[in-house]
Amino acid sequence: MKINLTIILFAILLFVSCQEDLSTKMEMGPQKDEAILNATPAITLRSPKSAEGVVNVLVTEGAGFASERIFATVSRPVDMTQTIVVKGDTTLVEAYRQKTGVDYLAMPDAFYAFDGSRTLGMNQGAQESSPTVLKIYATNPVGNQLAPGRYLLPVVANSSLGDVSTTLYYDIVVRKPFEGDAELYEGEDAFFVFYINTEYYDPRLVTDYYMTAMDMMSAETVWYNTVGNIVNLRRSTIIPNENGRAILQLGADIRYVLDHTSKYLYPLQESGRKVCLSIEGGNKGLGFCNMSDAQISDFTRQVKQIVDFYNLDGINLWDRNAGYGLDNAAPMTTTSYPKLIKSLRNSLGPDILLTLTDYEEPTAYFWDIEATGGIVVGEYLDYAWSGYCDRDEGYQIIDPYHQDAEEVSSLHPRKPILGLDASRYGCINAPWVTNSVYIADETQGKFIQWSKKGLNPNYICVYEDLRTNLQDKLEGRWGLYELLYLYHFYEMKCIYLDDQSRLWQGTKTGYNKWLKDW
Repeated sequence: MKINLTIILFAILLFVSCQEDLSTKMEMGPQKDEAILNATPAITLRSPKSAEGVVNVLVTEGAGFASERIFATVSRPVDMTQTIVVKGDTTLVEAYRQKTGVDYLAMPDAFYAFDGSRTLGMNQGAQESSPTVLKIYATNPVGNQLAPGRYLLPVVANSSLGDVSTTLYYDIVVRKPFEGDAELYEGEDAFFVFYINTEYYDPRLVTDYYMTAMDMMSAETVWYNTVGNIVNLRRSTIIPNENGRAILQLGADIRYVLDHTSKYLYPLQESGRKVCLSIEGGNKGLGFCNMSDAQISDFTRQVKQIVDFYNLDGINLWDRNAGYGLDNAAPMTTTSYPKLIKSLRNSLGPDILLTLTDYEEPTAYFWDIEATGGIVVGEYLDYAWSGYCDRDEGYQIIDPYHQDAEEVSSLHPRKPILGLDASRYGCINAPWVTNSVYIADETQGKFIQWSKKGLNPNYICVYEDLRTNLQDKLEGRWGLYELLYLYHFYEMKCIYLDDQSRLWQGTKTGYNKWLKDW
């Protein structure tokens, strides 16, 4: 074969020409991936309680201390073992005052300390450091007390890796003891779940629900404890916006309460109550049963931000009033709600309560793993309870685990939520009813027999929205009777403290007490 030398020479000249042309147009230097690999990894200080860098802390004047965990993360695994040293820096307080408009006091050095070590260790190949614990004292180890007020403690860090650009801001409220504080009853024979509608009431209404032990001979009070283990705040809703996003809409009242947590919520949380945000439908055609995967992811992120920022203890989901039948509403599916529950649990983590109100069609198929797309819903929930709370129906025993028992309501047959143990399902949602004779005669026998048969799986009792004494058809009998009768039905062990004592339930409220003040 003969080779055409002219063609070969032309090709060589063309190649050299192209190389010269490219060299004049391309910038010299490391490739993008190489620059990323060679860059010093970015270091971020973190708290498990907040993704936003602001951590809310509450202590009470004269009490002990709060413990806050701190750790660090890096943007890529480190090449060798590193150390990160944390410290408080109150020189940053004034700038933060200007930025937020809040007149913070600088946290005094004598009232905080790092427990054990200020050093966070980062092992080779790791992206998360070992933690340390920040202690914030209401009364410090030498007995000095921190005065009530709102304090700021910025926490910064230095590292052998380089500068740490992030700062954790600890927003610390030292409150005076709440007037009327009483110990929360946390016995195994009583677990109260309350709802508070913030459109009408100050959440501190919960603190006036209590149980009293009375000496039957002298009629004197032996002791009283407040009640209300879980408090669900209403009303926040899910609505679609013009771009099709699923929006967590905090009503004006919920927003006001959350923005004033030190006044309205901290007195509840400090006593041991878990304060949760209850989310339901907004009558706009969007609910938990017709969300796309993108909407679920977006909505989960919004919920996570609210929980972290306001230091809430959990989320309650109640799919009602969604408006699924409205024009242009997306069709309902049996996989949307389970996906949302799983997404929320994975995002919120194990320490945040995730509860479900079992009500009507949206949750009716949670026993069927095929319908839920293979998701075992109960494995992602802390508690679930009946949502059937109709004054005209009176008290109903909604017991999915013993549906065939004659005492269990036939008006609302349910099946168990797969993966949820019966001990974590509340079978009673108590409405405020006006006819106490009806309660005693028609319902008492069912409750007693249900309990005697060993069907009652726990002492969870859920209540219709709490209320104070008002001049209406429930006046004079709205509080004591429901609580007293219901606990009698349960045959709780604590109802007789001894031969001379008996447990009573009621409220300490006067007329119109705890109506919202904003």
